[in-house]
Amino acid sequence: MMTNNTRDENSATAQIYSSLLDDHDSEGPYYLRSAYGDEAAAILSHLSSTHELLDDSVERFYQILTSNPAATVILINLTADEFNHLKVAQTQYLKTILSPSLTAKQHREMAVKAGLRHSHVGVSTEVLTESFGMYKDIIHGLASECSNCPERLREIVTQRFQYDMITQIEVYAWVQKHRFDTYQRIEALEHTINPLDFLQHALEILVEAYKDDVIGIGFGAVRNGNFRYLLTQGVLPFAAEQQPKPDFAACVIPEIQQAWFDESALLINTFNHDTLSAPLRHACHDLNIRSLGMFIMHDLHNAPKGCLIMANRYPGYFIDERTQHYWQQIADLIGSGLDVMERSGERRKHRLADGLHFRQLLLQQKVEMYYQPIIDPVSGRTVKVEALARLKDNERIIAPGLFLSAFGSSQLRDLFDVGLLQIIETTQNANLPPCSINVPPEAMSDIAWLNRLPVHLASMGATPQRISLEILESALSDDKQIKTALHTLKEAGYSILLDDVGAGESSLLRLATLPVTGIKIDQSFVRSLQHNFEYLDFILTLRSLAAQRGLKCIAEGVETDAIVDTLGSVNGLQFQGYALARPMPALALESWMSRAEEGKSLGPFPRSLYGWYCRHVDRFICIRNGLDVISDLISIEFLQDAERCPLHAIIPMIGGDKHIEEAHRQWHANYAKFTQMVQNGTRPAELWQAMETCKLELRSLIETQLSANRPSKH
Repeated sequence: MMTNNTRDENSATAQIYSSLLDDHDSEGPYYLRSAYGDEAAAILSHLSSTHELLDDSVERFYQILTSNPAATVILINLTADEFNHLKVAQTQYLKTILSPSLTAKQHREMAVKAGLRHSHVGVSTEVLTESFGMYKDIIHGLASECSNCPERLREIVTQRFQYDMITQIEVYAWVQKHRFDTYQRIEALEHTINPLDFLQHALEILVEAYKDDVIGIGFGAVRNGNFRYLLTQGVLPFAAEQQPKPDFAACVIPEIQQAWFDESALLINTFNHDTLSAPLRHACHDLNIRSLGMFIMHDLHNAPKGCLIMANRYPGYFIDERTQHYWQQIADLIGSGLDVMERSGERRKHRLADGLHFRQLLLQQKVEMYYQPIIDPVSGRTVKVEALARLKDNERIIAPGLFLSAFGSSQLRDLFDVGLLQIIETTQNANLPPCSINVPPEAMSDIAWLNRLPVHLASMGATPQRISLEILESALSDDKQIKTALHTLKEAGYSILLDDVGAGESSLLRLATLPVTGIKIDQSFVRSLQHNFEYLDFILTLRSLAAQRGLKCIAEGVETDAIVDTLGSVNGLQFQGYALARPMPALALESWMSRAEEGKSLGPFPRSLYGWYCRHVDRFICIRNGLDVISDLISIEFLQDAERCPLHAIIPMIGGDKHIEEAHRQWHANYAKFTQMVQNGTRPAELWQAMETCKLELRSLIETQLSANRPSKH
């Protein structure tokens, strides 16, 4: 969509790109390798010209996409030439995917680049996954062209498209990780004494992190009654002797001034219209700025301290609500940091004293393990508990968020040993479920320690029946020796859970090669479900990947009844979170389990619009995935009659209205038509998009209804 930019090899984007490719098996995951190589190339080479098919499919796809509200807000930011270029580039991309000579390594490289571009222009994961519908259409067309091994061709192309989609979703997760890391780097500057030094360092971090994508980052403030702002890379804010080239700071920009005085963010995603002031359009045109954001920096009392201005070379950068929220968080972090500069010296002294005190408590083994249940929502049984360390200072219980940062490598390993001994003693003396304990993240890079771990566990009295291990996804590398050590642990009988999946930088495809027995979905994705369904498809994808590998899948962060109902309405998940039980001491856990009606289901599900929508999306996914192989087993008569669907009758009982009922009827009608077309051997791409549109309409209606029913904060 945009011309390629020369990348600094040391830049943040280059580092993200390298991290997603380094140590990745050049032949691809073992279960996808048959989609590449000589045999696959021979079958793909039998295809007749695919140009017309691809051109037609892309053209129809974008015609349909323009009716999708989530996609339209992105496409309207493009010029006519850019839109045409986008369609040509999409066609070429698909041709490359179908090239007989394409290797898995080359495919991953191009998918990583595509994922980065999509994340930069505000394409949501929902819009991204919709493209798979177009891919399915192409697969059917290609298979009909190839009289030689059509089923094998279908398998090859399906696997390549799946690899492409999974890789791009990985990139999205990596971008979120990169944002979080940048936030933490600025947060670590909070102790800086000199405010100007603090601003300089914050600016340097932001420029380093985003210099591949932004035209400029700067700060602004009202000084001596005049509004001044600088927008440039690496220029210290408020330094009058340093002016950016061109002199953007000298321009009077009414939009920015008005947003400042209104104390509100300014978000501009396109300059393709004449509603903006001439100074802003001219300044942004000269600097090749395609989107612009100004965010108020608030102090600790929520008063405006200044503003953060960020200009991007991509149109539509600020469309995504998560991007808007992220930059507002950065602005407020800097504003609050400025507000505490005068007290930072004193705070640093307190932190040092606290750190020494925490280490002393550990030396005295003043550790108490708390246990949080992990529950199967269908049976209601507590299947496992996670052990979480606390420090005990007389009657005061100190949470890990306060003391872990004060611990070095040796203290973290001591904490692991002290906690493990306490767990073993507790589980021997009490009738508790199996218990998992977190392996110190830094220890995951110590090959010698990992190799000794099975013997070390046995020497302490641990048994695989009672103890399992949790390892952070972000702490894991692709070192073959580490994988060997983990395989040794698994062969010794220990279960291994991969923690915080989705939040780290690792590949989702690792689930196929790592010797893990389960995954834990990062709680940030799960918690978001109480506000909207943005990450629902991603969570269901992780659940499906885990199920395909025979892994347990645990949802962390189940903190409200709405989330319980949402995820309880689908199969294959276990729950951990405050909605069920907080971490508690061993004695309290025994008491809790005796009162918790063990063995009683958390259902029935669904009992709210949250769960109702989630179950319907899951049913949609199952039908969609099954049409290629079992379409003849699906009843058209049943599908076309929404009244026969068990979910339809409960709509009024769980807060739905007639609009939701009508949207549900339309969805069923499209289900039936779609399935019938597949049974007749036709290509139903347009109707599939209609089904997706119905899904989005239904989601919008439900989110609106839930928002209206949500208690007011006032």
